[in-house]
Amino acid sequence: MARRYWFDALILAVLGIGLTGAVLGRNHIDGPEGPLWFDLLAMLAIVLPLLARRRFPFGAPAAVGVAAALTSFVDKTVVPFDGVTFIVGCAALFLVGSLRDRSQAVAGFAVAEGVLAVVVHNDPKSGLGNFIVASIIFTVV
Repeated sequence: MARRYWFDALILAVLGIGLTGAVLGRNHIDGPEGPLWFDLLAMLAIVLPLLARRRFPFGAPAAVGVAAALTSFVDKTVVPFDGVTFIVGCAALFLVGSLRDRSQAVAGFAVAEGVLAVVVHNDPKSGLGNFIVASIIFTVV
């Protein structure tokens, strides 16, 4: 049983870290700027789709990216704030990359790059360098 659900436990632990960061980062200079209720719901929307990865092997990781991109339009700093969403994005990209259908893996990488471009564009403190470094990391993953 532990072998089957260890990744789910890890996802929930990362969710706890993300929720804690959204609450405690409110007074931080680069912290989340949106309403607290939105930032908490955004963390839930970004992390929890990974729990559906067995039933939706492509859709669940893609939903992570879509949630992150849409969230960055409302609160520009919650996605890049504490790195939790980057780790979740890397996990989603790994899951998509391990699919048997290579066309889905390539499409997942394209979705990830698009999401990265949107998030970096919406973040007031990001630039081209952040996009390039994150793209290299995504390529390795």
